[in-house]
Amino acid sequence: SSRSTKLNSDPLASSVPRIFTLAIDVQRVNHVPQNRSRANYFSTLLKPGGGEASKRIATSDQDAFTSKGHPERMKTLSDAAINGDSLSDFLWTARSGADPRGIHGNARALVELADDFEERFLALPVERHYVYGEQGYPGHTGQITAEPPDPGLLRANGIGSHIVPGVGHPMMIEDPVATAKVLGSVLT
Repeated sequence: SSRSTKLNSDPLASSVPRIFTLAIDVQRVNHVPQNRSRANYFSTLLKPGGGEASKRIATSDQDAFTSKGHPERMKTLSDAAINGDSLSDFLWTARSGADPRGIHGNARALVELADDFEERFLALPVERHYVYGEQGYPGHTGQITAEPPDPGLLRANGIGSHIVPGVGHPMMIEDPVATAKVLGSVLT
């Protein structure tokens, strides 16, 4: 089992899969290096609100989440993983070494994303990219929402849009090889 894999216990870095850690995205948007001619910036969200899991975590009291909510969720994930659910196994592994306060803080950062984050991301004077899972791509679903953003808006602002085939939102969990191929094509 992959459960023996422990992520770094730093609360921000280990609270979600690290390929798309929004906390790092937010830091990068707030601190654009002035001396770099080529930089790649990836974003997972452009508007405040977060996803359902983030909303659920962020609306709970941090102490209650740390003492009760997180342990209960970890038990549920563990039970499902033991019964063969690979997504639960991945999430249990990713979160087992994480500080629940970091998970709570990251969820709040997603939900409370600055109102002008999209504007700042669109205006960054560096190379930017947005990676969609095919199942969530607006051209596939026919829906343009805050999450995921309109590919036309991204193109109009010089942002590369990339699609990982055959996956949804948790692309790095559902198909890490395809996700790595898409990211590799952008980063090389």
